[in-house]
Amino acid sequence: MKPAGPNSRRGIVSAMVAGGGLVLTPAQRTLVEKSRAVKQQRAAAFEAQQARNRAHAQETKTRCQPQHPPTRRLILRHVGEELARVAQRERLVSSKASYHVKTNNAKPSTPGNQPQQEPQRTDDGYDEERFGAVRRPPREQPPNLWVPVNMISLHLTNHMRLTKSASQIFELEAAEIQQAKEETERKRLAAAAKYREQLAQQEADKYRQRLDERAEADAYARAQAAQQAAWREQEKIKEQQHQDQVVLEAQRWQQDLRAQAEVLRVAQETKERNERRVLERFRLLDEEEKRRKAERKAANMQEVVRVKQVNAQQLELKRQAVLRNQQEDVELQRAYEKKLEVQEAARRAELDAILIKQNQKVKLALLNVMSAEEKAREDEQRALAVQAAMRAREVELLQQKERKKREAARAQVQALMSQKEEKKSRRLLLEHEEAAYASKFKAEFQTWQQEQVEAKDKV
Repeated sequence: MKPAGPNSRRGIVSAMVAGGGLVLTPAQRTLVEKSRAVKQQRAAAFEAQQARNRAHAQETKTRCQPQHPPTRRLILRHVGEELARVAQRERLVSSKASYHVKTNNAKPSTPGNQPQQEPQRTDDGYDEERFGAVRRPPREQPPNLWVPVNMISLHLTNHMRLTKSASQIFELEAAEIQQAKEETERKRLAAAAKYREQLAQQEADKYRQRLDERAEADAYARAQAAQQAAWREQEKIKEQQHQDQVVLEAQRWQQDLRAQAEVLRVAQETKERNERRVLERFRLLDEEEKRRKAERKAANMQEVVRVKQVNAQQLELKRQAVLRNQQEDVELQRAYEKKLEVQEAARRAELDAILIKQNQKVKLALLNVMSAEEKAREDEQRALAVQAAMRAREVELLQQKERKKREAARAQVQALMSQKEEKKSRRLLLEHEEAAYASKFKAEFQTWQQEQVEAKDKV
């Protein structure tokens, strides 16, 4: 037994929903929508086939109709006009020929008595536009003095003979022209009759061809009608078979719906259980994330406290270094003052000694010893040397002080740089841990989604 089509399934489902009050699940609604889509596709295909059949029938009718009626009417009109022109031309030629014969019999044909007519070119090749309607004898040639006399007389004799027989020659030519015109007219009439026979034959052939095409179209229409009748009979048989299978299909659908309802119930329970598990996992992950954030926050606070303590220690060290520098400066100042006092005492002692020596020199002036100016210059030089040594010592002390300050500043900068590097390394470590945690969480979430999709597919 073949399963019923989607149309019967949709009817059964609609009847069950309307009669039994059954609520369809999403999977059942999907099946119903698919059945409806298949039915719509079949209806569209049937409509397209009907449209193609109608177009083919219309094309057959068009082919059975006479082909190119405007062209045929144009051909008939052209042939009629051509025949009318031929008949009119023949009448004009016959009337002109009879008129020329009467004129030649009444008086000789001279150029002065030639009537004024329209120039015409006859069918025998005579050009009336160049030579006139009435033919004349040839013109007289002027005498040639270089020709001998006997030749001139012979030529005159021949000319007179030709002049006398010109009328007879003209009559013979007119008779020949008339005969040629009659022959031409006969040929034209025969050609026209032959042309009419050909047209009649063509019309008969076309009429016979139309009859054949009409017979062929009728045969094709009968074949199409027979084919349509057979197709309708087959459709009736299929519809009957379809109706016979509806009841069995309804029973099978009821069983399938019960089984699907049970499967969907189990799947729903599994889904709810998985959702609860996932929510619990998310809750645990959230708590873990909060705990890690709190730990990171506490670590950051501890780091801040430690940095503050380190900064305070560094400030205390700097303050102590400044105090030591100040104490060293005070001690240096005191030592310098003491040294100045010693130097001043030494200078005074030296001055006293110099005074004593000067007194001695004064006393010994008479004995030719050093003068006071020389002694003063010597004292001045000695004092300048002492002052230069003191200045060099002061410069050395200042340089030592500056070196100590620079070393303290360099140590502080190195401590700050080490703190920054340590903070940067801790921050990079935290970012790496957060990225690893995020990737792990994302992978777990994707795994859970894939499990959900697989569970839905299984259902």
